[in-house]
Amino acid sequence: MRTVIKSDKAFASDLNRWIYDEQITGISVANIDCVVSHFDRSGDDVKVIEFKHSHEKDSVMQDVMLSRLADRLKMSNQMSGSKFGVFKIRGELPFDFVELYDYMTGDTRTLNNKELRSFVGIKAK
Repeated sequence: MRTVIKSDKAFASDLNRWIYDEQITGISVANIDCVVSHFDRSGDDVKVIEFKHSHEKDSVMQDVMLSRLADRLKMSNQMSGSKFGVFKIRGELPFDFVELYDYMTGDTRTLNNKELRSFVGIKAK
């Protein structure tokens, strides 16, 4: 049986649209742009990253969810060899400069392109 899409909102995924259309209650749904992970002998380094364009509005519910996730991951960081982080990056291609917000600490800083590459784990050319 095919689900009839009732919403006219823009959604980043069919699953998000379906959850909205089915009006599943008791949950919140937000899209996350990427999860960057690096695994080595010393442990895992996992970064949950939301991206926004410079003039794009923040989603209140998404910020609440990311803050809650950060709070829970802080506890996990204390109990494991993994290092989790939750971040929002705001900027425009080619990312000469971006604003990086750290949900774990509440700190915001500006990164240049080289620093951004290092942050996501891209090896220098």
